[in-house]
Amino acid sequence: MSYKKFSCSIQHDEKTIQKMYTTQYDQFHKKQELMILLTAVLIIALSILLPVPKTLRIVLLALGGWCAVSRTLPAIIRASDVVEKRGGRLPEYRYDFYDDHVHLRGEGSMNISYNKLIRLVEDRTYCYLFTGHETVMMLDKEKLNPKDMDSFREFLQKATGKEFKRAHSLLMLTMRDLIHP
Repeated sequence: MSYKKFSCSIQHDEKTIQKMYTTQYDQFHKKQELMILLTAVLIIALSILLPVPKTLRIVLLALGGWCAVSRTLPAIIRASDVVEKRGGRLPEYRYDFYDDHVHLRGEGSMNISYNKLIRLVEDRTYCYLFTGHETVMMLDKEKLNPKDMDSFREFLQKATGKEFKRAHSLLMLTMRDLIHP
């Protein structure tokens, strides 16, 4: 018999949906982010190095700057679309963690075996349990029961055979990240 070890929940709002999609994008679309950033650098470099009129130089600098700061724009647009399609009525999910699976309740219910989790990610506020490149369970650390993140992290790492990764941006990108997304 399997006993419940931990439980957690999250009530989504616009902020959590955007954070979830941005984290997902950062985890699985590093090459696209890098290409956007390199494009920004190229546009800015060209605007500085080429002998172009001042007005065009300003436009190119603005375009390069916009590209640099909007590297996660595809994720932000997807998140906005989700919120809009749901008319602002965003779901609440509850997760119960057992020895061999997590039970998800929200807009229905299902059991997910730990071997279905492909990546474990955390930031200061949330844990993200990915079952695919486009599917993720987002947990609010403040709602973890019992409130022992170290034990929870250890439990999940043992159950999945995977290590938690810290959510990070392109500033923390390694060559390995580009080769093995």
